[in-house]
Amino acid sequence: MSSAFDLSLEIALEIASANRARKIAMAIFAASVLPTMLMVTRVENIWLAVSLVGIAAAAHQGWSANLFTTASDMFPKAAVGSVVGLGTMSGSVGMLVFGEVIGRVLQTSGDYTFLFTLEHFK
Repeated sequence: MSSAFDLSLEIALEIASANRARKIAMAIFAASVLPTMLMVTRVENIWLAVSLVGIAAAAHQGWSANLFTTASDMFPKAAVGSVVGLGTMSGSVGMLVFGEVIGRVLQTSGDYTFLFTLEHFK
């Protein structure tokens, strides 16, 4: 399996635009998450479920790696670190809030189905 960078590079060589290639790679990775998250609640085998979550996590990482490089395309060199830092901080604060919400949903429902279904709308 090739890395996120390799996929973007291969697409860029064919399209000749790094911006467009990165967006196509991000779309492929984003599209890979949805079916796996919808299937994970329907499988009976625990190892198949773990594998599906792993595939979704790998696709998310590929999307994320391409997202971080878009900052260097859109902003001046002096601002890239600040932009990525603000984005990372915002994501961390969001996880603090969502961690609490997820815990309450699981305590109330006792089921992961809603959370995995909600994941693909992110």
